[in-house]
Amino acid sequence: MRVLFVALLASILQASPLYAEDEVYRCKNKEGGIVFQQSPCGDDQIVGNGLQHKTWRALRKMTAEMRSEVSSLGADIESIKSCKKNMDVFKKELYAMEKTVTSLVVSYPYLAKSYAYLHECAVCRTSAEAFCRSSDSSLDLAMKDLMVY
Repeated sequence: MRVLFVALLASILQASPLYAEDEVYRCKNKEGGIVFQQSPCGDDQIVGNGLQHKTWRALRKMTAEMRSEVSSLGADIESIKSCKKNMDVFKKELYAMEKTVTSLVVSYPYLAKSYAYLHECAVCRTSAEAFCRSSDSSLDLAMKDLMVY
């Protein structure tokens, strides 16, 4: 009985606002002004022009474009050829970003994870879409690191 009481008390205290994380995000509102909020910023609310912000935006854009390409991949040869041709362009963009991402890996590891997932997302096969989703998830986590005030 005592163990049950302690477990119940611990779960109540953990859920209590007194123990909640006090993360505040610095985001942009529709008018372009700065707002502070307790929830993470949306993609269109990202504030900042640092290298890490520019890299985040570039990776998010590439992820969306690659994901679109992979989702339209069919089983026919023409679809596969078209995908490979388009992915070659994305791969060149990825390799061009390698030095930048490497310089940010210590402070922003989720940017590096997203970058790594994009290499697998850029392969025209059925598993690529899962890597694209993983890249998006890593970018969501990176955004939290970028926008916590």
